[in-house]
Amino acid sequence: MSDNSSQSPSQDPPQKIIEYQKLIEEFQKEKANYKRLWKVFTNNVLAEDFKYSKWAALSVIFVPTFINIYFIYRPDAIFKNSIRLASVIACLVNFRHQLNQDMNALLKKDTVLANQARGYVQNLASIDPSVPDFGKETIDIYSTRIFFLNC
Repeated sequence: MSDNSSQSPSQDPPQKIIEYQKLIEEFQKEKANYKRLWKVFTNNVLAEDFKYSKWAALSVIFVPTFINIYFIYRPDAIFKNSIRLASVIACLVNFRHQLNQDMNALLKKDTVLANQARGYVQNLASIDPSVPDFGKETIDIYSTRIFFLNC
């Protein structure tokens, strides 16, 4: 016997579909903001703001290449594949660390580029609570602007 007090199965999927659509929208917004931050980096990689991440990006390209060239002449090395893999992983970890450090330093500045990047990070922070929003830095920047305008 069926219980009339329970919801029919036809009413459940629309609510779940709406929740999934909201999750997909948030995911798309998050990825769009990460793409914008990546474009900030790629368009300004030669700027002084990304000094360390520029060298880390170059190391991702050249260090594994040179290690592979080295092992062409030493094909009988014992840990050759382990060293190859470790060099790629180490370079990628170093690049991510340097990019995070450079981005955090950039977001604390008062420049057009920093304000643009800070906007993207604040959009990310509204979606993902684990992302810092740099609200204190934003307030400090705007309060110093107002102070200098009032002088």
